[in-house]
Amino acid sequence: MMARSPTGNIAKVQPGSRLGPYEIVALLGSGGMGEVWRARDSRLGREVAVKVLPAHIADDPKAVARFEREARAVAALSHPNILALHDFGREDGIAYTVSELLEGETLRERLRQGAVPSRKAAEWGAQIARGLAAAHEKGIVHRDLKPENLFVTRDGRVKVLDFGVALYEAPIPTEDTHAPTMHVRTEAGRVLGTMGYMAPEQVCGEPVDARADLFALGCVLYEMLTGERPFHRGSLAETVVAILREEPEGLDAPAGTSGRRVPPAFARLVRHCLEKRPEERFQSARDLAFQLEALAGESSSGGTTASLEMLPPRRREGLGGAPLLAALAAALVLGGVIGGWLFHANAPAPSRLRVLTHSGNDSWPTASPDGKLVAFTSDRDGRPRIWLRQMTSGDEVAVTDGIDAVPRFSPDGVALLFVRRREAGSDLWRVSAVGGEAKRLVPDAVGGDWSPDGREVAFIRGLSRTRWVVGVATSDGGAERQVSRENPLPLGQLRWSPDGRWVAVLRRASLVGTADSVLLLDLQENSERVVRPPGVGAISSLGWTGRDTLVLAVPEGAAARTPSSRLLAYEV
Repeated sequence: MMARSPTGNIAKVQPGSRLGPYEIVALLGSGGMGEVWRARDSRLGREVAVKVLPAHIADDPKAVARFEREARAVAALSHPNILALHDFGREDGIAYTVSELLEGETLRERLRQGAVPSRKAAEWGAQIARGLAAAHEKGIVHRDLKPENLFVTRDGRVKVLDFGVALYEAPIPTEDTHAPTMHVRTEAGRVLGTMGYMAPEQVCGEPVDARADLFALGCVLYEMLTGERPFHRGSLAETVVAILREEPEGLDAPAGTSGRRVPPAFARLVRHCLEKRPEERFQSARDLAFQLEALAGESSSGGTTASLEMLPPRRREGLGGAPLLAALAAALVLGGVIGGWLFHANAPAPSRLRVLTHSGNDSWPTASPDGKLVAFTSDRDGRPRIWLRQMTSGDEVAVTDGIDAVPRFSPDGVALLFVRRREAGSDLWRVSAVGGEAKRLVPDAVGGDWSPDGREVAFIRGLSRTRWVVGVATSDGGAERQVSRENPLPLGQLRWSPDGRWVAVLRRASLVGTADSVLLLDLQENSERVVRPPGVGAISSLGWTGRDTLVLAVPEGAAARTPSSRLLAYEV
């Protein structure tokens, strides 16, 4: 038990004292957010870490109540890359938490030795992103991610520490004068963050979400690769200006204390994390983890492939809805123009026509959201697979091994969804847009599409020739759920509506016939209906414009040399 001094202050925790069932053994460390002690759990006979909160926090009932709520949420995460929280409590006015005892060092301690090799940085970054993804899915945003709050265990596992502590209201100094902790007000109240790792919206006092953690992770990745902090300047004011206005240096050439060159693909990934506007960053920690795992795989295979070298830096202007629609519209127009040119060889080429590929075996084009890349299917080398073309330089490179088709860019442009055929069917796969090893997401799928936020994929699965269903899974292939009834007719060309409510799928008229109707799934109402526009005998393809308008391509017979077709708009 703790005793109080004559002045009423709480006596200091010391070796041999007790907090509930925990016997204090030795001090492990201390800082602005309290002291961490090695302790022994007398009930279970195991060693644990006990963190004692500062008195100015422990004496605030609202702060303690909020801390307890957050502690319960973090304790429920149970993720290998998040510090396991066992218990929390108050003893004679001392608020404390009890967590697993880690053996190793903080990332800050590791970085004092210098930069981390790129493969190791990718592996550790992926682990951190996986931990963040687990927290974000529970509605928990860290808000103070930095090397001091990341722990590398002796077996190479990275643990994220101190979730939720950043929500306390009082500003608390740290021992590191180069990274002062400061408070910022948001709609939910003040949050703590460490200057130099805070996102621009956090610095400005605006509401923050999970994407602020991805900015901080970008800062950590930069520091692991270069040995330096991306926005650290000589004063606090200069650091704020750098976060708000400047781009990180040292990613394109040997730089920093390491003197090593950052791999181009890794440099682009870090820049993507450090975009000033949240909507231009990675939109989920899970997608970022996928990208980092792909980079780690490339590094461990011993080479830098062409796919890692040819991708351009991200465009700095906004990537709102208008540019995205413009890129997609350009792809559709370009496909129609090229198709007409191929079938009307005698007709003069339009003045704006530009031939993009020359193999004669290219199809299924899809444009990246920024319009700088086109992905397509090609069997130019005898095996159908997914290729990328850089629009500015004209460079082309294969990013999959085949037999692959029907690529679809993710909404943030960092990954591609595609169908891979096998001897007895096909599966839905995903590959990073920077190259690397592809990952199977959904088995026995014949097509799919991204949700507008990129967090999920919808897919079509043929259970048998007369049993077809539509399902939804997370962007890494987990948590599958069926969203349609079993359909006796084949389904194809699934498209998710821009607002995320509708999934439209072409439905064949018979087992071997053409599509003549659309299966329309309302994910909000959990209902479905079949749409068969009057007077339409066949539908060759579909898309969305706006929230609830379907665009259908309808063949109308044969002209002299090509089938005639028109586009119809259908309000769902």
